[in-house]
Amino acid sequence: MLPDGLGILQGSFCPHWDGESKRQPIFTDAIAAGLLPAGYAADDGAALHWVDAKLSGAVAEREGARVARFSPSGEPASGGLVIEQLPVELL
Repeated sequence: MLPDGLGILQGSFCPHWDGESKRQPIFTDAIAAGLLPAGYAADDGAALHWVDAKLSGAVAEREGARVARFSPSGEPASGGLVIEQLPVELL
């Protein structure tokens, strides 16, 4: 886990969301605990498109690939997370 990432964009990111199941609980637990800032996860074959450090959209090379934003909720009953599935444009 790289808490500061590359420093190019704000937030956290987890690739291979559906391809490596061990990543999911590590990423979500770290955000819920405040160890990582709010961020995004993308399935294999999906990507985030950034323009001038702002999210422009999400794209995928295959049907069903997902992208989601994860934010801490501060509510233990929700698992400590707010999860927002983003619309994905199929390329």
